[in-house]
Amino acid sequence: MQIAVQDVLDRDRVVLVPPLARTLGTPATAMVPRRLVVTARVGDDRVVLDFHARTAARIANPSETSLRPFSVHETLGPCRVEAVIGGRLLAFETGGIVEFAGGAHD
Repeated sequence: MQIAVQDVLDRDRVVLVPPLARTLGTPATAMVPRRLVVTARVGDDRVVLDFHARTAARIANPSETSLRPFSVHETLGPCRVEAVIGGRLLAFETGGIVEFAGGAHD
């Protein structure tokens, strides 16, 4: 499996929720990938997921182990999937959600 990231989403397009998180001293958001391409291959089978983030939300959650919040980023945008499995081609486009987690101090 390979993962490639291209470009980053403008930080002004990443909404911090809940709105009160800013008053708790939550640090600036981490870089959010604008394009994420995941490819995998096993034998003759392969799959490619190509996701383009248009907007994102950063959800600041309380941490159970420290005073710093824990962040979950949810990105929304179009996604294209193309695969060959057992010699059969499968391809489709859809709206996608990609979620990733990280410390709010990242």
